[in-house]
Amino acid sequence: AAARRQWADQLAGEVLEVERIVQLREDAPSVCVGVLYKQMRLRHSVIEEYQKELGISETMYPLDDYTSSEDTLEIEDDSGRMRLTGDVGSLPVHALSTGLAVALLGKMTEDGEFHVEAWCTPGMPEPLPEASLSLKDNSESGPFVLITSGLSFGGNSDPL
Repeated sequence: AAARRQWADQLAGEVLEVERIVQLREDAPSVCVGVLYKQMRLRHSVIEEYQKELGISETMYPLDDYTSSEDTLEIEDDSGRMRLTGDVGSLPVHALSTGLAVALLGKMTEDGEFHVEAWCTPGMPEPLPEASLSLKDNSESGPFVLITSGLSFGGNSDPL
């Protein structure tokens, strides 16, 4: 919904909305939805930690910043992953992280990468309409009685 609102002009034209990454076509303007995965060269690996404990690899020292200019982004869905490319303005790799759900507007290149022109996150959902609590005396439905128990108001016990 957020992508449709943000890109209403582009989506009214000839932009392909795909449900899965494998449905993308080369050089066709497309919108795809998925979860970001950030490849970070400096990020610690659990396997490397085990190797270090066994003395198999060199010692790794903690860093203040695990990002680098070599970091890349991929989009993932249940059909696979695809590497993302784009300008810093259209794809700020340094500002995005793994696990972020996004919609991407762009084109698949001949190299099998997705060139991002714009991106957006889902945003907040639309609020539900307020429930109507009418206390009118309605003879058809009759009066109601609410019975509840176990609220432990004023109890001395600590449930945690």
